[in-house]
Amino acid sequence: MPQYMSLDPSERIPAIDSFFSIKENFNADQIAAKIYAMHAETQLDVEQMRLGWMHRSVEEFSLSEDPFIRLAVALYAYDDCFLLGSA
Repeated sequence: MPQYMSLDPSERIPAIDSFFSIKENFNADQIAAKIYAMHAETQLDVEQMRLGWMHRSVEEFSLSEDPFIRLAVALYAYDDCFLLGSA
């Protein structure tokens, strides 16, 4: 994250800034704590859980409470907007 935060704000990805609640005052400890909590909360470290997501719908992804899936959904939405030119 320190390398990411060293980027000019115009070069950063708004979906990441929003997901991690990154404001002008970057706090590495808060970001590290969130990432640590994400690892503690996810069930994607279990192979059967990961495989179970392979055939789920977009709606199911958007309703997931798994932190890594929520991050993926946020990045997917950003990427979709970026490709359509509205990001």
